[in-house]
Amino acid sequence: MRTRDNDKANKLVSKLCCQGEVVIESEFFEGVNYLVKNRHIAILAGRNGELAVSMNSLPDMIKELSEIHSLWSDID
Repeated sequence: MRTRDNDKANKLVSKLCCQGEVVIESEFFEGVNYLVKNRHIAILAGRNGELAVSMNSLPDMIKELSEIHSLWSDID
């Protein structure tokens, strides 16, 4: 699902970097960056949107995603 255009997404990442925010470029996913701020990790997925998860909730989210992967990875 695409929720914004790439130009706006790239400008957001550039603006955040210029403001001194901690932005980490994904090594695996093109156009994806991670913003670390206020004990959260925000996934900046370019034109595909954004998701912020608190550091405290991140292990539970990773576990849940892993469980979904285990159940659904072989199903089309």
